[in-house]
Amino acid sequence: MNKDIVFINPLAHVRYEFNPLGLQLLAKSCKDNGFNANIIDLANDFIKENKIFDNSTKKWIEDKIKDIDSDIIGITVMNASLPWVEYIIKVIKNEDKNKKIILGGPQVTALQSELFKLFGNQVDYLVVYEGEQVIVRLIEFIKSKKSVSDLPNNVYTIDDDLQIKYSSIGYEKVDFGIVEDIDFSDYKTSALINIEVGRGCPLDCYFCSSKIINAGRVEYREANVFVEEAQKAFLNSENSKVVISFNHDNFLSNKRKFKEFADYKLENNYFFPYVCEGRIDALDFEMIDLLYETNCRSIFFGIESGSEKIQKLSRKNLRIGTDIFEKVKYMRQKGIVVELNFLVGFLEETTSDLMQTIELAGKLSSIDYFSAPNHSLLSPEPGAYITSVTSQVDYILRKDSVFYKDLINSSMPIQSYNSKFFNHLYMIKNKNYDIEVMGVTASKYFEFLKFFHFTTKMITEIWNKTYTEIFEGILENEVGGYISVVIKNMKDSLTVLQEEIITYELQRYWSITGRTDEQPFMYEYPIQMIYFELLETEQLFYDLQKYLPKKTKVRMA
Repeated sequence: MNKDIVFINPLAHVRYEFNPLGLQLLAKSCKDNGFNANIIDLANDFIKENKIFDNSTKKWIEDKIKDIDSDIIGITVMNASLPWVEYIIKVIKNEDKNKKIILGGPQVTALQSELFKLFGNQVDYLVVYEGEQVIVRLIEFIKSKKSVSDLPNNVYTIDDDLQIKYSSIGYEKVDFGIVEDIDFSDYKTSALINIEVGRGCPLDCYFCSSKIINAGRVEYREANVFVEEAQKAFLNSENSKVVISFNHDNFLSNKRKFKEFADYKLENNYFFPYVCEGRIDALDFEMIDLLYETNCRSIFFGIESGSEKIQKLSRKNLRIGTDIFEKVKYMRQKGIVVELNFLVGFLEETTSDLMQTIELAGKLSSIDYFSAPNHSLLSPEPGAYITSVTSQVDYILRKDSVFYKDLINSSMPIQSYNSKFFNHLYMIKNKNYDIEVMGVTASKYFEFLKFFHFTTKMITEIWNKTYTEIFEGILENEVGGYISVVIKNMKDSLTVLQEEIITYELQRYWSITGRTDEQPFMYEYPIQMIYFELLETEQLFYDLQKYLPKKTKVRMA
């Protein structure tokens, strides 16, 4: 039976399974209104089938989307998926130019009708802002073959003369509850299930487009509704390690709403594990206790910069001080994994500002192994203020990024891409320092904090080096070379076991990053057992004399 519409979730460069919540909402809305809808989930099929990005990727996509049993195809567009969307459109139109293609999603709302400059009339419709109601109206419009004057609101189209047409464009609030009872049965084996808590962000960080996408509005679903949905998805999962992911940038920003969630979950004895995100300045210690009591496993915070100046200029406006450190420390004492992200490459950022970020990230990583921060390089995100004041001439292609490598391995035509549309592949030139050099070094530095936790402790606490000096050492020597410098300069201050911990972290690093020669290494101590005990109980690092020598051969797989 032919479908009224088929949705496609394109490749997304992530390495784990996840349910495409936005498309699930659209498909369910269509079904609730009498239309047959289906989802072709390329992103998850790619992972389930253990595919890698190579010369066979394009053919794999072609096989997956050939003979689509619908005349209407909807494709969601994120910034990282746009190259694959472009290829999918080409394949579909080459097979049947009469099929109607609809694009929607964050990248479409951010770029609006500008996307027609990329796709021309290969794309038939662009849906902006919330799509649950618009998609139903648009299907009705296409099937009825009405004139363009009857086009639904928040839809762009283009005619044969490449003239852009639309009725009315503007944010329309979607009441939560229009779409209920999402079916998660296709994602029973996924380790992560996305559940919608709310939408929108009122903040105006100059590097982010969230305010544009949701017009600055913040909305929350009722706690009993999304908690019951999460509980049902959790109970129906076939993955014993499944975790619920609550989707909302501002999950913690409304304390009353958060307490309603916590009270409902606790009153009903729902102990499913979950992860979430929010602003760290919205969090207090009472809320941390509730996160722990409600079985929060991990929480993500965007810190962005260690510089007060950059915090103000970027309009992130976090106060940098002991408060952040104490909150992270308390969450780690409660066993909650804390994911912290920093941005490198702000337009106004000086080397001094960057080193303040390096210092803050290092100090936060010292709390314990599971507080190691991550980073991103600032990119010109469509709809963000920073993009409006930056010339494309100052965009620099990031050849070290996973996106670039995946596309190159798949023989995608990166050199022909217009940086305005494919922003995730680019960083922005900095007038105060060489962003290409500093960006690569920052990537290695944050990797160092992640993989060399105890080595870093010895460098800062025994050798008395600052995190800035660690960054400079990596800049001059690369990671392996810097470890050699560390051992050479600290040798007289280290015990045999301390030196072996450094060596083990280096061997482990080479193995995880795929650069080990698989040769066994002899240790004087049972290093693997000791290392994992240190991860479990960080304080043991200061009581290493309790361990006795026992020669051990370690081979990294």
